[in-house]
Amino acid sequence: KNMYLYYDKVLKNDPNDSYVLNNYAYFLAVDGERLDEALKMSAMTIEEDPKNVTYIDTYAWVLYKLGRYKEAKKWMEKLFSYDKNPQGVNYEHYGDILYKLGDVNKAVQNWKKAKKLGDTSEFIDQKIKDEKIYEWHEDKNRMYYHNDTISDEFLLFGEGSYEIESSHI
Repeated sequence: KNMYLYYDKVLKNDPNDSYVLNNYAYFLAVDGERLDEALKMSAMTIEEDPKNVTYIDTYAWVLYKLGRYKEAKKWMEKLFSYDKNPQGVNYEHYGDILYKLGDVNKAVQNWKKAKKLGDTSEFIDQKIKDEKIYEWHEDKNRMYYHNDTISDEFLLFGEGSYEIESSHI
């Protein structure tokens, strides 16, 4: 969380630094922190450079973290229309979005593309194998997987047992 202080300091000097705004927004999204603020920061980068695929990926990821999956999907489709050589992380994010929208087959296809390209999360193999979303919960230092039968909850994966934990991932 100390890195947030550094981002804040840089933005005090230059509140329109797209590079810093994008990275800050992405890390906030990954951490599930201040998502409305992250969305505003990310939107500023898109306004500055509307075809920058890195900025588009961040914007889509913040929307995903906000649960706005249909919007996130549209932005990822825009990214793919601009970038003919997307990175693995782009396909992994798109797969996660598709999964949340109920299209498990296409999600797995995109996770497989992501794996071939590299630059993915540590959970890519598990996602493909189990056809589920796995995410890291930073506060608890544990891996969780999404279970559609438990609304907005994640099952704790590890230490030989399963516990139900509320999560704001």
